[in-house]
Amino acid sequence: MEQVLREQGYSGQAAKKLISQARAELQQMAADSAAQPNTRNHDMSNTDVAETIGQLNTAFDQFKAHHTDELSGLRSEIESLATRAAAREMGNVTGPVTSATESGRAM
Repeated sequence: MEQVLREQGYSGQAAKKLISQARAELQQMAADSAAQPNTRNHDMSNTDVAETIGQLNTAFDQFKAHHTDELSGLRSEIESLATRAAAREMGNVTGPVTSATESGRAM
C-alpha cells in the first residue's frame, strides 16, 4: 500500500501517515460494529414466531373492538346532534343543541 501511495506522489512519511490513519479508522469501524447488537440473528423457532403473531393478532382484535365501539358511540352522538340542530333551525327545539361530551357528562 505504501508503494501505491508513493506512486501517487506521496512521500514516504505522508504515505505512512495515511496508512496509519486508514488502519485507525478501520479499527474504529470494527469496534463500532462489534459494539452494536446484531438484530438480524435472533434465534426464534417457528413456534415462537407463530405465538408472537397470535399475540399481536389478539391485541389488534381487542384494540379494534374497543375503538369500533367508541366510534359507534361518537357516530350516534353526531347523528343526534345533527337531528337536534335541524330541529332547532326549523323552530322545534326542546333543549340545548350540545352533546353530552361538550357538557361534561360523558367520559
